[in-house]
Amino acid sequence: MRYFQTVKEALRFAISIEEDSSLFYTSLMQKTPSKSLQAVVKEFIRHEQEHVKTLENLVETCSSEKIAKALSLKISNYTPPMGVVGLAKIAYKDMLAIAVRKENACFKLYRDLARSSSDAEVREIFSAMANQEAHHRLAFQREYNEMSNIN
Repeated sequence: MRYFQTVKEALRFAISIEEDSSLFYTSLMQKTPSKSLQAVVKEFIRHEQEHVKTLENLVETCSSEKIAKALSLKISNYTPPMGVVGLAKIAYKDMLAIAVRKENACFKLYRDLARSSSDAEVREIFSAMANQEAHHRLAFQREYNEMSNIN
C-alpha cells in the first residue's frame, strides 16, 4: 500500500487527475450526440480547469499542517480509471461509465481531503470541489442510464 508522502504530493496527484479528466471530457464531448449535453460537458471541462487552478494555488499557499491528515490517505483509493489513451475506440456509453468512475474517485478524494483539513477555509474549498464532482457524477450517471434505458 502506498500513501501520500507529502501534502504537496496529494495536491499534485489531484491536479493530474483533473488535467486527465479535462482531456478525457474533451474526447467525450466529441462523441456526445446532443448539443445540449455537449454544452454540459464543456462546462464540466471548465470546472476541471478551475479545479487545477485552485489546487495549484493550494500547492503554493497551503501549509502542510492544514491538511496533514492527508498523509494517511491511501493513493489507490483515489486512482480513477484509465487516462486518455485509446479513447477513439471506446464507445460513447462506455466513456460515460468511465466518466462516472472518474468523478466518483475525485469526489472521494476531495471529500477525504476536506475531512483531513484542520483549516475551515481549506475544508470549504475541498467540500465545494467534492460537491461539484458529485454533481458531475450524477449528470454522467443519468446520461448513462438514459443510454441504457434504465429509469
